[in-house]
Amino acid sequence: MVVTAYKRLQDTIDSLQHAAARANGRNATRLGSALDQAMQALKSLVEIEKSETEARKLRAEEKKILYDLDHAANQERSDTRQRYVTILTPIATTVILGLTLLSQTYQFSKSERDKELATEDAQWAAAVKTVSEAARMSPIAVALNPFLKSKRYAEPAKRTVVQALVGTRDSLVFADLFRQAFVPVGWKNLEGVLQLDRALGPRLGKLYQKTYDPKTKTNNDDLLSPEEREQLDYFTSALSDISLAVTPLLRGPRPTGQNLDLRGTWFKDCDWSGVNLRGANIQDLDLRYAILNGADLSEITSFNGVYLYRTAWWQAKRISRELLEYLIKNWPYEEGAYGPTDVVILPEEYGEALARLRTNK
Repeated sequence: MVVTAYKRLQDTIDSLQHAAARANGRNATRLGSALDQAMQALKSLVEIEKSETEARKLRAEEKKILYDLDHAANQERSDTRQRYVTILTPIATTVILGLTLLSQTYQFSKSERDKELATEDAQWAAAVKTVSEAARMSPIAVALNPFLKSKRYAEPAKRTVVQALVGTRDSLVFADLFRQAFVPVGWKNLEGVLQLDRALGPRLGKLYQKTYDPKTKTNNDDLLSPEEREQLDYFTSALSDISLAVTPLLRGPRPTGQNLDLRGTWFKDCDWSGVNLRGANIQDLDLRYAILNGADLSEITSFNGVYLYRTAWWQAKRISRELLEYLIKNWPYEEGAYGPTDVVILPEEYGEALARLRTNK
């Protein structure tokens, strides 16, 4: 549009110049003034044209700059991605290689573990067979010992130990195998020890009944057969070992909420001084030739059938009122020796102990 106006203005100037050349006087002056104005207008148009040209250049440069900026950002992102790819490629390769190695290692370890388990299964089967078929018990200790430490077979191995120890007559085998399976006795394995105790105790009781001579009102081991005397010696020794093994646990602190169930158990020839039987269930407990000096028998309410032969229960530190009256009635003082060392207790000692216990109840 500026170009068109410029051409028109140029034509007008040319016309004015021709008219000025023909005119004279006042008309020539007016024409000259018009010509000057036209020339000024022409200059203005020229300046406008220059301005528009500069503006177009500026717009073109702006577009170029914006284009360069946009492509520079895209190029930067592309370069960044390329750098990341260059850096991460070896890392990814290393990770994949490491995972492959780990997978291979796991497969190898699993294969070896499966072999170990299969071997252990075979050994366990052989051990059970040895236990069931052995005429003498010494091979049992050898066969079962590895499985007592096995995570998979520890519990069944202990049950097998109980079965084996009930059937054996070898006190040395009992001492060795019992120590391997249950010593030290703790709250977690106490029940297994008591199961063994409950299995052996009644067998000993039957043999005691056979030794009783009603004529002399005494026990006579000669009334037993040689095999029965061997059994008597074994059961006596085994129950003494069990009694000794549980003593440290009963003397120590008992976990909160831990019940102590001694129903139907047998203990003999033991020093239970200071044991904590507070609140225990001692129904049908058979305790023979034991020392209870300073023991805590408080809060005991289940005690029917408790058997305390030659055990000076009155030497305890505390006894629940119900149990105290029961013991006074059913197991009063009798002259003779008490405890595993046959200590003689005088009647006045018994009287003083009862007075103390009634005060402490």
